[in-house]
Amino acid sequence: MGLLGDPLAVDPLLRTLLGADGEPDTDVVEALVRIRDPRAVGPLLELQKEKAFPPGSVLPAALVALGDLTYRDALQEAMRGTEEDTRRSALWSLARLEPHVVDRVLFSSDLDALAPGIDPAEAIEEGALAAHAAAVRLPVDEVRRRFAELAARYPLSLSWTGPRSS
Repeated sequence: MGLLGDPLAVDPLLRTLLGADGEPDTDVVEALVRIRDPRAVGPLLELQKEKAFPPGSVLPAALVALGDLTYRDALQEAMRGTEEDTRRSALWSLARLEPHVVDRVLFSSDLDALAPGIDPAEAIEEGALAAHAAAVRLPVDEVRRRFAELAARYPLSLSWTGPRSS
């Protein structure tokens, strides 16, 4: 039901939020984000405050994706940080929650909608658009447009638009 976006799944998903290891179950968190039911925000926020997961973790990203902006600045800072792994994990924590698989493919290093994600500090080169277009089976112009939309929400550098503003 969670994968279908059924709001009836929210309560059962919240009851199974923590895995056997005491950590949030990533699949459950992703399902809650896909449902986009505001009832999930309170329990997720409570768990985040209790356990203080770092910005590249799924919980802060889920809260931002659900509209709670408490952790948005920390994620933005991590995506602009000096450590490549931190930048990648912060970007991917949000990108993996994108509703459209095409966008998840564009964010993934291997063009497969799976981690590892791209490094937001590295410019996306126009010459790479053909490979992206082939991976998502869309025209290059559509991929260019989607990257422009994503760059409006994420700290991405697009080689065809010049340097990004901080």
